[in-house]
Amino acid sequence: MNTYETEGLKQLFSVRLEFKIKQKSNTILDLIKGHIGGNITYIDSEALYHYTSTSFNVANKVIGYFDKYHLNSSKHIRYLKWRKAYRIIQRKGHLTQAGLDKLRTLKGNLRD
Repeated sequence: MNTYETEGLKQLFSVRLEFKIKQKSNTILDLIKGHIGGNITYIDSEALYHYTSTSFNVANKVIGYFDKYHLNSSKHIRYLKWRKAYRIIQRKGHLTQAGLDKLRTLKGNLRD
């Protein structure tokens, strides 16, 4: 989740909700991309494949999947926070200062 601030007379923010997965092999990532869309890149410096998506349609599919098939690790808590951010944005909460503050707090809790 990223917020971007532009300088000028008005402060404008752009909110982007990003879903990403990192793997050493792209096999599973190709399957995910085939089913729900998204992008796969290879980062040489990390020697990892990165699956990413900023699409709200993909986010909705991811939420449907992980709500049905729960993660069994600390990743489940991170997922719940990511889902909460998605819900705030879907309900237009990011258009208020209180909503932006909630998103910033969640963003701080989601850092790798």
